[in-house]
Amino acid sequence: MTEIETVLTAIDDEIRSCDVTLAKFIRGFADDPAHELEWGVVAFDAAATKHVLSKVAGYLRDGTSLDDVLTFAQHKVNAYAKRGSKSTSETSNLMRDSKMSAWAHVLSTLSFRRRCPCT
Repeated sequence: MTEIETVLTAIDDEIRSCDVTLAKFIRGFADDPAHELEWGVVAFDAAATKHVLSKVAGYLRDGTSLDDVLTFAQHKVNAYAKRGSKSTSETSNLMRDSKMSAWAHVLSTLSFRRRCPCT
């Protein structure tokens, strides 16, 4: 298995995990919306992670190199950090922060994979 194939397999697994989290949130929301929204940050994080990982998987499947994905991820983290959460919408700020966290996760995970002799 190539390095890209290994990364894509890990991304696909993580996207499936996000889908499980989102499905659980949807079921909980159907049963008791107020309670589920109290803990809704988990759904925001899962949605943001799925969004970002889907983009990364698409880039890799389209032939973008791992180095270019890492560079782009660093750009996204820097851009999110530089601008800050300034919307008057709390949910917009929460999703923005979740996306920044997801891009940082991509950056740290892929960077570690490149350096670690164990993979």
